[in-house]
Amino acid sequence: IAFEANIWANLSQIINQSLADMKEEIRKDVQKRTFEIFLETMYKEKEFDRFIIDEKYSAELYDTQFLPSLGSLSAGEKLFLALSFISALKEITGYKFPLIIDTPLGRVSARPRFLLSQALPKFLPEEQLLFLATGTEFIDPLVDWDKDDPNQEGFPEISFAQLLEKNITMNYHSIRHSIGSKTATIQKFTPSWERNNGQ
Repeated sequence: IAFEANIWANLSQIINQSLADMKEEIRKDVQKRTFEIFLETMYKEKEFDRFIIDEKYSAELYDTQFLPSLGSLSAGEKLFLALSFISALKEITGYKFPLIIDTPLGRVSARPRFLLSQALPKFLPEEQLLFLATGTEFIDPLVDWDKDDPNQEGFPEISFAQLLEKNITMNYHSIRHSIGSKTATIQKFTPSWERNNGQ
């Protein structure tokens, strides 16, 4: 009995060590791939040195002076870093799950919105994405190009949704909630450009 108990204890130790090694390898791979994707999608001339996920799964982004930079990122930069992490996690682990993004573009200006519309199909291909967004975020044309485009390179004057439609199949629904009501209704929604094309 003591011999069998010793075998099971050794087997348990081997399994636990294998799991720990696998988790460590995944952590390092996700850390590395997140930083690669972030640098590839990054739209500002900032220099970052590394992205770290520590053993307790806390994350930090460091600049070239090795100073923490996560807290000083703009809304657009944070969004790109988050999507880089999600893309890396899906790529490394093979997990498939729907991604729900709530008001992703509220404080994100036009140029990063445009670049995000290009990055999503590339780094999250064939994934189910659900955006909870207002009309100004998603349906209205991008309006602040002057600030984002000082070199007058030119960007399309269409909405974020239309930019996504070039590479992603889109379905639109609106959520309506009456004042004083405890419930909301979800209805199929047709954007103005699709209504105009149907005429």
